[in-house]
Amino acid sequence: MATPLGSRDAPRTESQMKGVLLDLSLAVVLVVAILTLQIRWSPRFVEMGPDSGLFAYGGERILQGDLLYRDVFDTKPPGVFYLNAAALRFGGETVWPIWGLSALWSAAAVVGLYFVLKSLTGRIAALAATFLFLVVLHQTGVYQGGNSTELFALLPQVLVLGCTVWYLRKGQGRAIFLAGMATALAFLFKPTYIALGVVCSGLIMGKGIWERQWRLVLRLLLIFMTGFGLPLLLVASYWYVRGGLTDMLDALFVYGSAYVRGGLSARSLYVTFRKLTESAPMANLTMLAMAGMILLAWELHRARRRKLPAGEGTQGVTGFAASVITDAAGLVLLVTLVAIPLEWTLVALSGQNFGHYFITPLPAMATMAAFALHRAWSAGREDAGESPWRIAFAGLASAILAVGLLLGLVQGMPDRYQWNNLL
Repeated sequence: MATPLGSRDAPRTESQMKGVLLDLSLAVVLVVAILTLQIRWSPRFVEMGPDSGLFAYGGERILQGDLLYRDVFDTKPPGVFYLNAAALRFGGETVWPIWGLSALWSAAAVVGLYFVLKSLTGRIAALAATFLFLVVLHQTGVYQGGNSTELFALLPQVLVLGCTVWYLRKGQGRAIFLAGMATALAFLFKPTYIALGVVCSGLIMGKGIWERQWRLVLRLLLIFMTGFGLPLLLVASYWYVRGGLTDMLDALFVYGSAYVRGGLSARSLYVTFRKLTESAPMANLTMLAMAGMILLAWELHRARRRKLPAGEGTQGVTGFAASVITDAAGLVLLVTLVAIPLEWTLVALSGQNFGHYFITPLPAMATMAAFALHRAWSAGREDAGESPWRIAFAGLASAILAVGLLLGLVQGMPDRYQWNNLL
C-alpha cells in the first residue's frame, strides 16, 4: 500500500500504537493473574486475621462517628483504617469488600510497577520482574490475607518511582510535588515506609547539588516538602478540630517508638536476611536483586575510570558521575541500590520479622531484578569479549527466574477444591 504524501511518520506512529495495545494487553494479563491468585485468599476459604479484623473494626467504628485513637486505640497511622471504612461504606459491612479492596489495590500496584519498570529496562525484563514480584507478593507467609499496611503502601511506593522517572525525563516540578504526596501517603500507612520517597528525593536534589544548581535544589526541596506536608497537615488539622490530636500523637509516636525500641540488632538483621534467602520464590527475587546491585556497582566502578569526550558539557567529570547526573534510568537504579539495604534494615527495626513486613522492600527489589534480567538478556550485544560470561549469567538468571515463577505459582494457585467451589 502506498504511503500518503506527508505521512512519513505513519509507520512509526503505527508501531507506537501497537506497543500501546501490547502494553494494555499485558496489563490485562497481569490483572487476570492477580485475580486468579486472589481466589485462594477469598473469604470463602480464608478467615480474616487479627490485624485485618482490627482494621475493619476500626473502619466500622469510623463509620459510626467515632474518632480513631480517642475512641478506638491502635498505634498504626490512620490510612489503613480509613481505607477499610471506605470499603465498608461502599461495599457493605461484610468481609467481601475488604477482600476486594486488597485485590484491586494489588492490581493497581502491580500494573503501575510494570509500566515503571518498562520505562527503565524495556518490556521483556519488566514483565518478567513484575510476574516474579506478583507471585512473591501472594505467598502464604508474605501476603497473609492482605488488608495490611504494607500492602497498601505498595501503590504509593510505585507512584514515587514513577514520579521520579517523570521528573528526570520531563523536568516538571509537579512530579516532585506528587512524589512528596505519595511519600506522605506511605507515611500515613506507617512512618517506616517512606524510605523510597526519601532516597528518591535526596538523590534528585543531590543531582542538583552536583551540578551546582542551588536555586533549583531549594525549589525542589520546597516543592517536595509542600507535597509531603500538605496531607499530613490536613490529617493533623482534622484530629485537632475533633479534639483528638494529643491522642493521635501519643499513639503514633510514644507507643509506636516503644514498639520498636531495642528491636534492631545484629541478630534481627541476620534473621531478616535469612528470611529473604531461605525459601522460594522470595529467595529467587532476592538473588536477582542482589545480582542487579552487584552488576550496577561494578558497571559504575568501571565507568568511573572513563573520562567523557570533550564538548559534552561535562568536561573533567568522570563517566561514573555523568551516568548518574544525566541518565534517568541510571539515577532511578541508583535510588534502588541505596534503598534496598535501607528497606531491609527497616524490616528488621522492630525485631519481629513478621511475614507481611517483607512486602515493603518488594518494589525496590523488583526494580533491581529487572535491571539484572535486562543485562543478562542483552548478552553479547555490547562487548563481544564478554559474551561467554554474559551468556553464562543469562542462563543462570533465567534459571533463577523460571524456578521462582514455577514454585511461586505452584504455591499460590488455587487448588482443585477451590476451583470447583468457585465454578
